[in-house]
Parts: sequence; structure tokens; C-alpha cells
Amino acid sequence: MQVTPIIEGVAGGCSEPGRELRKISGVSLAPIFETGKLNKRPPIHLLFNEDRGLRDGDWKLVSFKSQPWELYNIAEDRTELNDLATQHPDRVRSMVGTWYKMAKDVLHVPKKATKPVGEMVNQANREWSDFNKPHNKASAHELNFLRKRKNKP
Repeated sequence: MQVTPIIEGVAGGCSEPGRELRKISGVSLAPIFETGKLNKRPPIHLLFNEDRGLRDGDWKLVSFKSQPWELYNIAEDRTELNDLATQHPDRVRSMVGTWYKMAKDVLHVPKKATKPVGEMVNQANREWSDFNKPHNKASAHELNFLRKRKNKP
């Protein structure tokens, strides 16, 4: 939790004469003191190396290693198994726009960090496990060799 947005909100803004400050990211809790309610929170965004994400309410938009954006409804698909990007292209466009705006205005990232995501080469990410296949060709080859050897008279 960042306290600076709270203090700024309660104090009516913090600034020094002759100095322009950047807007601080975060949520001010000042409305709770006045009305007892908190305003809608802004989306949560991330950028880590080539991984990007935006969480807005029940929706989560992710791009792993700069691959195409994927969209999940976390309320209905908590394990993120069903990519809904093709069924909700307008939501994807809107959330991608929000991500780029937040990357620029909140994260203050250099231009190279916001390069467009790439085309999908294959549906499965190379770092995800497919337990229906042998772990590697060598282990499959060794297994076949052992089976043949076991069955020899």
C-alpha cells in the first residue's frame, strides 16, 4: 500500500512552488474518510521483461514473452485455461490501449519496452509442460530401447 496518494488526497495535493510533479500511481483512501466508500480502483498493470499484463475487474489480459495477447475472465476461469481473446476482440483492444497508456503514464517505460506483441508461432508456450508427450526424445528413445531389450530371449 502506498501512503503518498492518501496523504496527497487528504492534504488537497502536494506540490512545491515552481516544481511540477508527476501524478503518483495508487489509490487514495481519502474518499473513505469522507463518504465511507472507496472509488473504483484503477486496473492493475505489469511489465516484467517481455511479460505484460492488465487486470481490470474480472478480466485479465496477458502477453507472455511478447506473444499475442490472451484474455481471461478470472471470475469464471480462475486457472486461465480458456483464452477469450478471439471472442471479445473489442475488450482486448480496449484493455491493450489501457495497458499502453499506463505503461507510458504510470510506469514511464522507455519506448523499446512497449514494442508490439509478436505473432503466435505455436499455440503452446515452449515453457509450458505437455504431460501427454515424453519429456524429451532421448527418454522416449531410451524407453523403446529398454522395451526391445527386455523382450529379447
